[in-house]
Amino acid sequence: MKKRTAFVLGLTILFSLVLLNLPVFAKIQSNSVIEKDGSILLPSQKSTTHAVSNFTQAPLRSPEWKAFFNANGKWTVLIDKTTLTPHRAFGKPVQIKNINNITNDNVQSASMQFLRDNSKLLNINPDELKLTKTKKVNKLWYVGYKQAYKGIEVLLSEVELRIREDGKVIAFGVEYYNNINVNITPTIPLATAMSNASEGLKFDSKRDVTQSEGRMFILPVKNNGKVKFSLVYDINVETRQPIGKFSSFVDAHSGYVIWRLNKIHDVNTTVNTKGYIKEKYSYDTAKQMPFPHQYFNIGTERNESDKNGSWTKDISSQKSIIAKMEGPWAKVQYILFPIQTSSDSAYFEGSLIPGSNFVLNWNDNYSTLQERMLFYHTNYIHDYLKNLDSAFDGMDFQVILTIIPDFYYFNAGSDGRDITFYGTDSPPNHFAESPSILYHEYTHSVNAQLYLQFGGTPPLGMVNGSTHEATADLGAAFMYDDHIIGKGAYEGDTNQNVRDIDNNNIYPDSIDGEPHHDGMILSGAFWDFRKLTSREIAEKVSHFSKYGTPDDPDVGIAFSEWFIEAILTDDNFGTGDNDPSNGTPHLMELVTAFNEHQIGTDLLLAFSYAHTPLPDTKNIVDPYIVECNLNSEPNILNSHPDSVYVIYTTNNFESMNMVPAIQEPTDQNKYKAEIPALPNGTSVKYYIQAKESVSGRTLKFTGAYPDFEPYQFLVGYETLYLEDFELENNWTVDNQGNSSPNGKWERDVPQEVEYNWNASIWVLQPGEDHTPGGTRCYVTGHLAIPGDIFSYMPDGTTTLISGLYDLSEVNNSVIRFYHYFTCKSYWSESPGNESKLIFEVSSNGGTSWVSVDTITQSTWEWKKSQYDISDYLNTTDRMRFRFIVKTFNNELGFLAYLTEGLIDDFEILVPGDIAPPTIIADFAGTPTTGVAPLSVHFSDSSKGAVSTWWWDFGDGINSTEKNPIHQYTTKGSYNVSLTISDGVNQDTKWKNNYITVIPMKADFTAKPLEGIMPLEVQFTDKSQGTVSSWFWDFGEGGTSTEQNPTYTFVDEGSYSVVLVVKHSDDSSEVIKDDYISVYKAFGASFTADTNSGVIPLTVHFTDQSFGNPTSWIWDFGDGGTSTEQNPSHVYTTQGIYNVSLTVSDGTKQSTKTKTDFISAYHSTAVDDESNGLVGLNVYPNPFSSSTAIYYELKSPAYVSLKIYDLMGNLVSSLVDESQSDGGRVSVWNGTKPDGTKANTGMYFYRLQAGSKTFTGKLILY
Repeated sequence: MKKRTAFVLGLTILFSLVLLNLPVFAKIQSNSVIEKDGSILLPSQKSTTHAVSNFTQAPLRSPEWKAFFNANGKWTVLIDKTTLTPHRAFGKPVQIKNINNITNDNVQSASMQFLRDNSKLLNINPDELKLTKTKKVNKLWYVGYKQAYKGIEVLLSEVELRIREDGKVIAFGVEYYNNINVNITPTIPLATAMSNASEGLKFDSKRDVTQSEGRMFILPVKNNGKVKFSLVYDINVETRQPIGKFSSFVDAHSGYVIWRLNKIHDVNTTVNTKGYIKEKYSYDTAKQMPFPHQYFNIGTERNESDKNGSWTKDISSQKSIIAKMEGPWAKVQYILFPIQTSSDSAYFEGSLIPGSNFVLNWNDNYSTLQERMLFYHTNYIHDYLKNLDSAFDGMDFQVILTIIPDFYYFNAGSDGRDITFYGTDSPPNHFAESPSILYHEYTHSVNAQLYLQFGGTPPLGMVNGSTHEATADLGAAFMYDDHIIGKGAYEGDTNQNVRDIDNNNIYPDSIDGEPHHDGMILSGAFWDFRKLTSREIAEKVSHFSKYGTPDDPDVGIAFSEWFIEAILTDDNFGTGDNDPSNGTPHLMELVTAFNEHQIGTDLLLAFSYAHTPLPDTKNIVDPYIVECNLNSEPNILNSHPDSVYVIYTTNNFESMNMVPAIQEPTDQNKYKAEIPALPNGTSVKYYIQAKESVSGRTLKFTGAYPDFEPYQFLVGYETLYLEDFELENNWTVDNQGNSSPNGKWERDVPQEVEYNWNASIWVLQPGEDHTPGGTRCYVTGHLAIPGDIFSYMPDGTTTLISGLYDLSEVNNSVIRFYHYFTCKSYWSESPGNESKLIFEVSSNGGTSWVSVDTITQSTWEWKKSQYDISDYLNTTDRMRFRFIVKTFNNELGFLAYLTEGLIDDFEILVPGDIAPPTIIADFAGTPTTGVAPLSVHFSDSSKGAVSTWWWDFGDGINSTEKNPIHQYTTKGSYNVSLTISDGVNQDTKWKNNYITVIPMKADFTAKPLEGIMPLEVQFTDKSQGTVSSWFWDFGEGGTSTEQNPTYTFVDEGSYSVVLVVKHSDDSSEVIKDDYISVYKAFGASFTADTNSGVIPLTVHFTDQSFGNPTSWIWDFGDGGTSTEQNPSHVYTTQGIYNVSLTVSDGTKQSTKTKTDFISAYHSTAVDDESNGLVGLNVYPNPFSSSTAIYYELKSPAYVSLKIYDLMGNLVSSLVDESQSDGGRVSVWNGTKPDGTKANTGMYFYRLQAGSKTFTGKLILY
């Protein structure tokens, strides 16, 4: 039976801490870690792992997303794995229904209409949303909502939209929680929560302050793919020593402090010695400058100097003038420590004489240099910000600048509003005299105020500390266009500085959890962008991106949001058109800069990765199919996997094999590779490698990406020994080698031990073993005592050792076991003192031991470990194995980490004796995708003497035919299986998501396609499936909702036509580029009765020119010409030919050229006509501009013709449809789907006609 124990720190440890005069965490969860600044962070804020684990691409294969992509084209989408909502999505503009203009009056209703129309896609309930912002920045509307559960705001939630002026959405982002179940009636009073809010801080009730308006929130805490929700009070705590202004969120039921953030962001005094030339810093020569925005009193009347430091007014008599260092945007004050009282130091008094000019000269007689510097530069950056963003009023208040001369450390910090400089008289700092330090802190306040004003997380504004520091550094850097932060801030060494944002830091390698350091990745990306563009452009993009409030507790996700927001912002200024699907003014510069720090396209590609590891297998005949998902959809970044490989080894990477992964024809995001069949006794390790096309970076995906832990599977292995530890066995606890008085290894039933931290439940010991149906395992202290966290845990060393195993006659043996290990700090991190789980093996009965693996990281789940023994030693008849758990004490003598070790299902596997199967199931179906109703012809391709067939088509229908035809009537993706038998043996082949049925497919024709203006064109809908509405866009500004409209083009030009068809929630779109050509009153035009055929090929050409030409000159492309109006021409040489016609009426002339218009071929028979293909030819090959593939069908068939590069990547899809019998020709012009020219080299074509596939080489030079 599972028993659960939840821990808070017991009396024993509390007493010890009190004796040491250390804080007692009575109101903080037992496993809370208090940061150096007093904060208690969420798990995602502490994570240093790659953010890729937070995303999944699986929902994008749903019918709703497929319909969205079909209707709207290029979009890049990141799906949050925990909430299954689109965390960020952007692409081709999507029109809000019946909205073509956004104003202040309709922006809320229009945005809500989009959310309601797409609520199923976005996975939201619009009724739980409340509007937080509507802001028009340049040409783009920023609209934001927060989630409210039963009227209470959900922290860290967001629904963001970017809407153009014409009512088209170009981006959205959702952080929404569907499974909240929280009692919204608090069970502890506010007064108790306020008392608890300061626990763990050095709080002096006489001088420190706790305040709250009683406001409550729902706080979601993500951890290990799960979310726990808490009803929390929002409480402000201010402390003086150390200085802190905290937002403390206290659970309204348990009273625990769940989350606490210090709103004061300091400069951090890390020293980096550089050798750059410096100017405008603390060691510059002082010069007199105007002081704008200065308050001064003339008599009893207060006045203010203008932006030039001037003020003019008539006075009739002599008056007194008094001034302090104060104005509307800044006030300087002193605090004397430890008295904690504030005072004004700068003071000026004089007399004004009517008609005489007066200079209020702040010098050393009236003020200090520090006062003057802070006051002047605060006004300077305020005016600078106004010039950059005149509409932003978030800093239009008096910033209090506090100087504390005598303090026990020196630093500077912003609390999101006011700024304090500590220890200004303490050498070696000149922080208060260094403008970049002030600019950095001022930008912290800008971040907080702008985010609070435009939908950030209240009451904090910007949550992520790393992006907070990065953007604060950028605010300082752009002021003087200098990448050195804190230049001249240290006395005696002008080469010392605080930070240099011109760096090579990369994600995730450079992440160490310290916000100032981690933020240099983002600031470095923007500085690289500045070097590629200009200060003005980079500053504008970095600042205005904040209106999108990019933010997340996880630093990797936050970086990706900044990348996406920067792209959208770039398209909102200059020559941008707020349509990111066609690029942005500085797209490639942004991509290049962010990729340099690995937070650009390569990060987005990593987010899209998904793979199900291969299981162990007895198959020694068929290849092993490795499938993975990587985003290859067309997107504005032109980012895709340039090449995908599976790298595998059978000798622990002493040598490796590489097999290409091929894109699936029906799902371009899915890649498939085949590891060839391997013999019995093979241990395989593999990983998936992809090269991101834009950055050129090679990504290696393993089971713990970005850490390198290859996937593993065994071929032909059988179990020799299996110890599930349910019964007594030959394993013992080595008491002689143990030093742990508590928590020794024992075979028993584990009980669940919960460890509460920041609203997260960390399971120190799971409540069940690993064996299915079992109860027991080996565990280091199974009996947990409520309230006593240490008495059952290992405290020292405990060793579990096996009996003897005889493996002398065994080759290639493998050890496999499952372990659960916990190494969790409860006070603070103690580097070097991490607990260990060690696995060792001996071949001489335990006389000596070889270490196989040492684990120091918590697994938080049962995890498989597998090792080839031969990699470590030769097997004998005296094999032993042991597990050692070691713990260590910290510098205070306490256990450094809470530790648990569990072992179960210890297994020794050896190669088995497996005979090849007598029958092997396999099949193919054509087509595999299409519009309902879709008829699919299934063909059995099984091996062996098969006598019976059993088909399961995935829609509830079965068949016993060998080669059935089945019709799918409902949209969806279907798994298909074939089970065969020879009367004795049986085998089954599964193909998951093999058939895709779409509800509709848009298509149309038009006549005529060209002519003189005005040109009336009849459009005819040819869409497949059930369609209830049509929307036509004729490219000239005109639209229609008729099924078969007639439209008149009145202006000259080439027009692309779009048709969008819908039914219910389904839709499909087709775009025909440059489909209609409209000319003025005179122009050449022609047709031909055929475009391809076998030589000698006779073609009859018909003149369709307009404007009454009187002469004709034809060029047939093979050297032949004609001056007839409607000539015939015979092509006798194989080739692809351009045809042109030039007409004239004696005064005007016009030429029409049709490229690759005629294809003439030798007829070439194929060897196998049984599947309906009787002719196949390719010419020219090699080719430089275009090549044609000619084929002839004996009978109707479904045809697929695709071009692949040498890496197996799909380059072009030429044909994908059912065709009637007869000859066909398809021309490939050597381009990619985006229209760019493919690189020269070798390619392959793959022609599938019915159930038969033909491949051949193509050479482009």
